[in-house]
Amino acid sequence: IRALAYARPEVLGVHDLRTRQAGHQYFVQLHIELQDDLPLREAHAAADAVEDAIRDAFPNAEVIVHQDPVSEVDRSRIRAEPRPAPG
Repeated sequence: IRALAYARPEVLGVHDLRTRQAGHQYFVQLHIELQDDLPLREAHAAADAVEDAIRDAFPNAEVIVHQDPVSEVDRSRIRAEPRPAPG
């Protein structure tokens, strides 16, 4: 799921990933970290693309992606994985 989020170049980090299952239904929630100055339309498009990619991988999933400005992420409070370094 993290790799699907990181496939979007706008996604700088992922945190608070939660998954659960009830019967045949899957539920996925996560927060993506985006540049502070990313225009709202682009942030929304990035979140939609992440949701679509997760739904493609898990067709029975209900997916919620929350967008956070990267500067407001409290690294001491969460277990976050910043975007892997290229190479």
